[in-house]
Amino acid sequence: MDTESKPLRRHPARVMVGQSMQTTLAMMIIQREHSNAALDKQGYNGRRVMGYKLPSWQRQAKWSDEQCSRFLESIWMGVGLGTFMVNSNTFNETIDQILLDGQQRLRAIERYFDGEVSVLGQDGNAYPWTELNDGEQAHFLRISFPWIESQYKVEQDCVDAYNRHNFGGTQHEESERAQLLGQGLENEMSNQPHEPNGARETHAGSVNLMSQGKL
Repeated sequence: MDTESKPLRRHPARVMVGQSMQTTLAMMIIQREHSNAALDKQGYNGRRVMGYKLPSWQRQAKWSDEQCSRFLESIWMGVGLGTFMVNSNTFNETIDQILLDGQQRLRAIERYFDGEVSVLGQDGNAYPWTELNDGEQAHFLRISFPWIESQYKVEQDCVDAYNRHNFGGTQHEESERAQLLGQGLENEMSNQPHEPNGARETHAGSVNLMSQGKL
């Protein structure tokens, strides 16, 4: 007796297998030391960054010193770091602990820790990591970095994930760099006619009703 097949869903099927995690830059330094020691013991001679293996099908390091410094500057300024993705599969050494997304950012952080790039301070001088005092380094090391641990079982799934993360958007052109022109949005808003008192009161009343679950 034939059984009816399940109807196809009207949305894409879930392919991501894994979980969202969070670490700190301090923990990443510790992890790098342990992972590099383990990779050396295994005789691994491929590319790596911050203790994670870089598969052969990933591109090479592309960021210039200036790009690395700008990213590190953003970290100091409190701008989000984004996420990086690492695949974990203890049953398949080829794809275990390989970095799928975030190579350029992790490379910038690694180069900073290794004293290869500097970051411009508020005083206008550029400082490498080794010239920061203990308090300054501790502040940086406390910064959190969210990451995703995927658990793909075959290498092709890792390749697909890498391509999806790195080729899904449209690169900005230099002519599209944001600039504040004219009066700026704040001044434009200040030039708009003010709401009459009654309109403001009506809006406030609506917000109050929404907070009570009545709208």
